[in-house]
Amino acid sequence: MLTREAVKLRIVELRAKKGWSQSRLAKESGIGQGTLSRIETGTQEPRAQTLVKIADALDVEYKALLESGEGPLGKRSGLAKLMVRISEIDWALEDLSTEKKAAVLEFLADQCKDEGVREVLRDALERMDAGEITDIKDMFVRPQT
Repeated sequence: MLTREAVKLRIVELRAKKGWSQSRLAKESGIGQGTLSRIETGTQEPRAQTLVKIADALDVEYKALLESGEGPLGKRSGLAKLMVRISEIDWALEDLSTEKKAAVLEFLADQCKDEGVREVLRDALERMDAGEITDIKDMFVRPQT
């Protein structure tokens, strides 16, 4: 069984594995996006029925949300934590222009000591410059092909 912190990171990990945004998971699971955001940022304790809905939408067993991950984010929890923090940052900066959001990403990349996380941030900057993404949180959503 995982801690509350680990459960929220596991949800973020499984969502990212599918290449889904928060809004997509909220829609697919039938829960509010605000609820999902609060669960992923740790400001709301998820109820069991909510976790079941999330698991069903992610096409995993309920217990998969309560077990440690073996995917790339499970091994690099720093990246999963970054995803949660980026969601918080994006929400706080939602009224800023794409250029100002890019400036925030660049600052974060320059300050980051973890090479893997810095690489993810730099990749997001390139995608933002290319017009592939406009929101910071979209850096974890795979482009549609």
